[in-house]
Amino acid sequence: MRASDPRTGYPESDIVPIVAGDGDTPQTVVDIPSDGLFRPTQVKVEYDDSASVAVTLSLFDDADGTASADVEDLRDRFRNIQPGETRAVDDLDMREFEEDVLAQTDGNQDGPLDVTVYGELITGLADVMGGS
Repeated sequence: MRASDPRTGYPESDIVPIVAGDGDTPQTVVDIPSDGLFRPTQVKVEYDDSASVAVTLSLFDDADGTASADVEDLRDRFRNIQPGETRAVDDLDMREFEEDVLAQTDGNQDGPLDVTVYGELITGLADVMGGS
């Protein structure tokens, strides 16, 4: 399901549900075109109140389909997300993402977790920067 950023109108990610048991598998939150960059403006995490343990969510700048053992470019980590909690973080100090935005939990997740990354998609950089 698509979500729009009500504050800016910037392009946005899908709302990506991470089901219990799949959290340690990287999930693509934003699929970035090969000639683009994605500048995040907000990360929103909603952890279902049916869960019973806190979870840590990590965001990586790696290609779609990257295995959990191969994710390398950690951009941010959101710790101690409690069952029933909705956390929206606006004060982001992240570089632009170049590959794709991947989300992965620490494996403790035992309830549904929704992740949305709002931001600005910048495309056509190859033409602007003299690339082909």
